Amino acid sequence: MDRGLVYVHMLLKFVFGTTSYELLQAFQIFIDALLVFPLMSIAYSLSQNHKIAWSVGLLYGAFLPQAWLAVQPDYNVWLTTGYILATWLYLKIIALAPGEHRWRSLVLYAAALFGVMFAVNQIRSTIILLPIGMAAWWWATTLLTTRSLVFPRRNWPSALALLGVGVLVIGISGALNKTVRSYASPVRSTFGHAFWTGVGQFKNPYGLRDDDGSVVEFYKNETGIEETDSTTGGVAYNAWLRQRAVQFIKKYPVLYASMVARRAAAIIFPNMPFTVVADKPAYDRTPIELARTKHRIELQQRYGKLSPTTISRLISEDPFYVVGLFGRLALMLLLPLGGVLFFVFSQYRALGLLTIVPLAYHVITLSPVYATPIILIPGYAAILPVVGIGWWLALQKSFTILRNVHRAP
Repeated sequence: MDRGLVYVHMLLKFVFGTTSYELLQAFQIFIDALLVFPLMSIAYSLSQNHKIAWSVGLLYGAFLPQAWLAVQPDYNVWLTTGYILATWLYLKIIALAPGEHRWRSLVLYAAALFGVMFAVNQIRSTIILLPIGMAAWWWATTLLTTRSLVFPRRNWPSALALLGVGVLVIGISGALNKTVRSYASPVRSTFGHAFWTGVGQFKNPYGLRDDDGSVVEFYKNETGIEETDSTTGGVAYNAWLRQRAVQFIKKYPVLYASMVARRAAAIIFPNMPFTVVADKPAYDRTPIELARTKHRIELQQRYGKLSPTTISRLISEDPFYVVGLFGRLALMLLLPLGGVLFFVFSQYRALGLLTIVPLAYHVITLSPVYATPIILIPGYAAILPVVGIGWWLALQKSFTILRNVHRAP
């Protein structure tokens, strides 16, 4: 179990006198339900329309991938929590106008952002660079919208606050790890393992698969060492894999660049896992589920992925899976298209660019290494205000055109 989840279990034990996966699940559902309020606040900032803000709140409640993620007693849902709260605070910080109350508000928002980032980093450390990324993204979007390399002086206090939060989170997390784990890394030391698992997501010279065991076997075969500390190894294991990662990039730069590009496309057009009924954990390795997966693969290999025979067999054997499959295909197109529609029809494009920072952060930090289908969900859950408003404005425009056509003589 990840150390951060241990802290959550300790909190539940302190508050309720007991803890369990069921209690963790209920707690996660409760926290996830509360996220609708900062999302609605973000949506209002992007539209200045209460009706649209409420509609985005309903959209989040109906967003099945996030609902499915929230019921998993695991650490991935906390990335959504961090992204949404951090984006909400981010927009508050950059909206502060110069004045006598600015510094007080800036300190309060920065302190809240630090609290969110530090807590979530203990559970899902991929988020650790987000405050620094937010400052960089702010500069990049300002450059894009103003076509000037000069960052406005009035924005410097807020930008420095974001950078300060980032440095504090990294420094304090590193010191905590030094105390608890005897090494000062501010994140989990599994980068090497994650990199090679990411290599296994594509055809590669080493025959690696997208599987922890495949990477462990690669390490054992290359080093002759038979023992590793855990499924994802230990410090020495990951240090060796990091060194080999550098060698891989130098030896196969074109292949690696193509992997990064394909992974970025997979993040932007996400094939997100979810089910219509969230009744079992995400990582279900029971014999029944493994047999079902094997049977689906055999059907696709024999008749084709979208052949009538494959679809009809799957519908008769597991209709919920088929509904989920077509839902996933629809979301792969509807989510990115909603973002495009926002920038076509909205008058708040500059603010929208800032709001998509979770997805941009996802692309920039995960594309070079590794991205699982389940981790794609938080990136889009956090920018649902942009997606939802994009579709709202597009439909509104379409209805207006249809009414005008109908009224025309």
